[in-house]
Amino acid sequence: MRDINLLDTHVKTSGNSNHKNLWIIIVCILMILLGSAYAFLEYSLYKMDQEKAEIDSLIQQKSVVEETKEEIRTKTQKIEAMSTIIDTASRNAVINTKMFQVLAANMPASIFLSDYSFNDDGQINLMGESSDNDSMAFFIYKLKQTNLFEDVRIKSIQNNKNEEANKENYNFVIDTKVIVDLEEAQ
Repeated sequence: MRDINLLDTHVKTSGNSNHKNLWIIIVCILMILLGSAYAFLEYSLYKMDQEKAEIDSLIQQKSVVEETKEEIRTKTQKIEAMSTIIDTASRNAVINTKMFQVLAANMPASIFLSDYSFNDDGQINLMGESSDNDSMAFFIYKLKQTNLFEDVRIKSIQNNKNEEANKENYNFVIDTKVIVDLEEAQ
């Protein structure tokens, strides 16, 4: 007797079909995995672009802040320089006012001041005219008595004799130093 297998063709066809189905499932799973990986990479790239934009924005803000800080430093230095100039000018104005008050109070009527020069160290040169030597000596004595001037001395005297009018006139230069501390000055 012979065995006839009627299922053999059916089984062989089913086996090929199972392999096809397995390959289809594997390909579908790979496609899903590749699609998921692609979507994940796209999402990561999108997030990285957002983070890069945020970092660029922060860098711009920091740059603006640094520029503003530098402007503030520069303007602060200018303000300090101007404050120093204003303080010096204010101090000199007070010294000049006090100095002229003291000079006017102690100057004899026969003396006329024509010019003066003043430097930052407080050194001053007074230039003027006098009709006699005694008035110059008295003026220097009075300046020495004040607490506003120190080291008062005559730098030069020039006698201008007018023989036609029979008058003598003296041009003089007095060197002195102004005491900066006005609280000590009278």
